[in-house]
Amino acid sequence: MDAAARAAQNGRMPSEADDRLALQDVMVQYAADLDERDFESYRNCFCEDVELEGFARESVRGREAWLAFVAEALAPYRATQHMLGVPKVEIEGDRAAMRTDLQASHFPDDPEAKTFILWATYETQLQRTSSGWRIRRHRLVPRAQKFDAGIS
Repeated sequence: MDAAARAAQNGRMPSEADDRLALQDVMVQYAADLDERDFESYRNCFCEDVELEGFARESVRGREAWLAFVAEALAPYRATQHMLGVPKVEIEGDRAAMRTDLQASHFPDDPEAKTFILWATYETQLQRTSSGWRIRRHRLVPRAQKFDAGIS
């Protein structure tokens, strides 16, 4: 249960601070669940009809399609680490927009393959639902990338 939901459960309206914490929690859950490969928990970050852009040549639409895409995309990697910067958050009622900087390291299973490091920005739109905040649109904006054979 996120901070905003706890406030409501305690009989008070969620404050902007409650919402900001809850929104940050969604992104922290997003990154941690990816790195832990906890796709059941990861599924809870998204609206059913989520739209994702910038991760593939075509947009990915729908939570189940996204989960299948991510599982396949991460299969060659023994580990990942998604480090997030402090997000810029704008809240308007039951909708929010976030800008979050990212450094994502991808460590391959194949010892001959190079580690892939991505520097990017997530542009994320979220919707308040009865279950808490959920991602409804998520866009990856790459900034730079590096393939490095010296990192294992």
